[in-house]
Amino acid sequence: GQKYRTNVVAYSQRMQNSSASDEERGWILYERAELFLALGMLDYAKSDFRTIIYLPRGAVSRQLQAHAFQSNAWVYLLSGSWIDAAQMLDSSQELGLANARSHFIRAVLSYYTGRRDRAGDEIAKYRSMVPDDRRGVFWSCLIAAAASTDSVKEQCVMPPEADTAESLAQSGGKQIPTVLDVFSGRDSPDELLKAIEEATPEPADNTRRAELLSEAYYYLGKYYELREKPDEALLCFRMSAAQNVFDSAEHGLAVLELRLHGDTRVREPD
Repeated sequence: GQKYRTNVVAYSQRMQNSSASDEERGWILYERAELFLALGMLDYAKSDFRTIIYLPRGAVSRQLQAHAFQSNAWVYLLSGSWIDAAQMLDSSQELGLANARSHFIRAVLSYYTGRRDRAGDEIAKYRSMVPDDRRGVFWSCLIAAAASTDSVKEQCVMPPEADTAESLAQSGGKQIPTVLDVFSGRDSPDELLKAIEEATPEPADNTRRAELLSEAYYYLGKYYELREKPDEALLCFRMSAAQNVFDSAEHGLAVLELRLHGDTRVREPD
């Protein structure tokens, strides 16, 4: 957290460089906004992205504005502003930005607005572009389960090479189960959480444990939600948010779930 905050100050200082062009200052502003987003400071991130979006035509490149539209779509989604999020994505696409991230955001947005067929199409496009991404596998499984399709077990299979470099959940050479094992019936929620605890002993793996727990609790919340167990779901969303992994998609989505459930204890970090 402190590293991110230090970088925010550094970006703010670079903004004052009088020799920087409008384009350079625009990208610095964009990078600062992404840092605010990583810190969970949605209002600050939204403000910086909007500044870029509403710069006079030609002041900065279409590419920069397209990325700002796309990132702001994610901010609006995490705020529960579905229409604004869709408009941001449309504007980004009109400027020529149609990348894997846009398909992921559209998939999540479609899921939350009840357009499950569109969500399935978008997550399939996302996975075709980044087939080894762990989060894409989780969302394929979740969308299939929400649609009560026969392909749940087919979708709930982690490719052996998925996110090997960064996110493959291993500790000491031991493979950790994932929420896919819960959705497919191979493990129970309690078995999954116990495996994570055992494979990430504190304090050496404290950060990794928090990342895995934030991830697991969010998807377990959706698991319980699909099984019409709202109290268990809400507890899982609270536990996901409590890990304070601000730069993960699951943390932001868990906080969104708490807002949607009317949890008044949710607030942006200072």
